[in-house]
Amino acid sequence: MSDAGDHGGTGVGPLRWIAGLATVVLLALLLVSVLTPPRSAPEGPAPPCPAGFVDRPAIGEAQLRALAATRAGAPLASAAEPLALRFCEGAVERPMISEGRVLLISDAMGGAALTARVGHLLHHAVHGSPYSGVAGADEDCDARVARAVDREAEAYAVEVALRAELGLPPDRFAFEAEARAAEGDARVAVIGRYLRAHPEGGPNLDALGAAYRQRCEIERAEARAPESR
Repeated sequence: MSDAGDHGGTGVGPLRWIAGLATVVLLALLLVSVLTPPRSAPEGPAPPCPAGFVDRPAIGEAQLRALAATRAGAPLASAAEPLALRFCEGAVERPMISEGRVLLISDAMGGAALTARVGHLLHHAVHGSPYSGVAGADEDCDARVARAVDREAEAYAVEVALRAELGLPPDRFAFEAEARAAEGDARVAVIGRYLRAHPEGGPNLDALGAAYRQRCEIERAEARAPESR
């Protein structure tokens, strides 16, 4: 088939060169789009609210807007948008995340304190559960629990940063004042040391280390049990 560039007189060389370059660029872009894995997206809507909780999308929208207006929360609010999180209100002592995308909240915590806590929970939603997968028969529970506690420390560092930015006093956690005096990885390290030293929890803090330890040991024991059980 003839090429229109064959009839361009003195402009043949440049025109064919530009057309060829454009083809190469297009092919390169197509190749990148094929080889680059797409950003993971949620598979359908978030699970429904559990029994005793009511779906409160307006609260969720307000919290995401509040976080988007902060330095510490803006990146998480943006990353959480495609996750289609569900905010459920009911009787819960401390806001928590369930099913990966369901946030359980109550009027026991509100205002800036709730916004800071939601930032903590968004860290889990965006980066995944601190304790992922199921422990196998040969699992090193010390290592698995240590990884989970480190991830929890990262989320608490977000909450501490937000509490400071939103003007709240450093009195919610025993580690909060020391953590606020540090920054970045040093802040995470301060919190991680406290969590490891207090596996049974503390003021406004669940027994994270103990719970992860128990879960790992139960899963490991089940994996080691005879198949005939």
